[in-house]
Amino acid sequence: MNKDNLFIHLEGDARYGLISFYVNPFLTLNPESESFKLNKGYVKLYVGKFSIQAGKDSLWWGQGRHGSLILTNNAEPFKLLKISNEVPFNLPILGLFRMDFFLTRLEEDRDHPKPYFGGIRLSFKPNPWLEFGLTRTAITGGKGMPSLRLGDIGTILIGKNLEGKERGESNQIAGVDVRIRISPLKAYIYGEAAGEDEAGGLPYKWAYIAGVYFSDIFGADLRVEYANTAFEYPGWYTHGVYTSGYTYKGRIMGHHMGRDAKDFFV
Repeated sequence: MNKDNLFIHLEGDARYGLISFYVNPFLTLNPESESFKLNKGYVKLYVGKFSIQAGKDSLWWGQGRHGSLILTNNAEPFKLLKISNEVPFNLPILGLFRMDFFLTRLEEDRDHPKPYFGGIRLSFKPNPWLEFGLTRTAITGGKGMPSLRLGDIGTILIGKNLEGKERGESNQIAGVDVRIRISPLKAYIYGEAAGEDEAGGLPYKWAYIAGVYFSDIFGADLRVEYANTAFEYPGWYTHGVYTSGYTYKGRIMGHHMGRDAKDFFV
């Protein structure tokens, strides 16, 4: 790396009525060249309890903090459409409920150029000490694959195969995560478990994350987190049809350790 490189990282946001904006530009300077790009930037429209977001952003879904199995900021931010309920609903038994849905298209330079990539996450908090979530993402479509209707993407995201289309046309990952607060210890225990494929609408070929976090140990905090994608299937983040794998611009969209790996973080 050239020692004369200069990196300038800026961000700003504003809101006017039902519309908000966020920008995060990134400027790089060195003696030979300079570059400027929008790292993140989006506009968000608020409609009742919901928001509709369009622009460039990254997503982190799950309880893991050193990494998460399904979605992290390891890859470059996506140009996406995202719909969420900004204000949680209060459901009987299940408690506070939030839904997040996004849809994007991945890059041109891959085995099946510009496939759709979408996901849905349902988060629940039935008690102040307990929260859990259900997540599913899928890569589907793209050049050389059967054309898709908008409803097909929703069918895939709920774990069903498309009738009349050959099997293997989507690369799916789904899982569950949970976090439990232990108030007397000022601590949380948390975990994730996800399947790299689906059978009968349910995930299998599992990987997992387990962790514990103490917020106050003699004035300091402590996190211990373990992740394993070698637990049941060494081919995590790979696919027989979408051979570019679960990546965006060459970087894994889930846990940075990749496939067939174990990660221990303190």
